[in-house]
Parts: sequence; structure tokens; C-alpha cells
Amino acid sequence: MRICRIHKQVASKESGVHTLHCTKKVTDPPTVEQILEDINRAFPNDPVFSVLDGNQDANRGSPDNEVETKYLQSRRYLETNERLQEIKGELVQRREELREAGKQLEIRVAEVKGRAL
Repeated sequence: MRICRIHKQVASKESGVHTLHCTKKVTDPPTVEQILEDINRAFPNDPVFSVLDGNQDANRGSPDNEVETKYLQSRRYLETNERLQEIKGELVQRREELREAGKQLEIRVAEVKGRAL
């Protein structure tokens, strides 16, 4: 968690220039390494892995089926990991958009307060 300090100067015709001071606690998104660490520390019966298991019980028996099952699990894991990376990028972008919207909102609130005084 980090603290974000915002200092914005807002000009209004009626009351001159105002400086907004705002302190926010902002949580950083997890890094790829942290996500992979969480996955590696998960228990084998974790729901994430049970979703990936799919037809594992039906394929048990011969070593060829076991190899094929492990291969398919690995493929699904990699696809899921890739999708998580894409989603992480989208979330970072959305977070920045929300931050910008928050800044704009603070400016608008300051303008309204300035008019009210």
C-alpha cells in the first residue's frame, strides 16, 4: 500500500485560485511474481485447480492418458495465466481511468464549493 498525495490548483472566476490537498491510500495491484507465488502455494484441492481438472477422472488408467491429462492441464494453466495477464493490464488501465475521474470530480466539487462561498 502506498500513500498518494494530490495537490491541485483550481482556478475559479469568483474566488480566485484554490489548492486542493488530498491524501489517499492506494493499493498496488499484485505483480506477476506475486500471482505466480500464490498459485504455487495453493493446495492441490484448490477450486482453481479443480476447474482445470475437467475430465481427469475419466482419463485415468494408462500412462499415455496421464501424460495427455498433464499436458492438457499445462495448456489450460498457460492459457489461464495469459488471460490473467490481459485482465491485469485492463484493470491497470481502468484504475488509471478511475483515478483521473476522481481527480476531475474533486475539481468539480471544489468549483461548486467555491461558488457556494
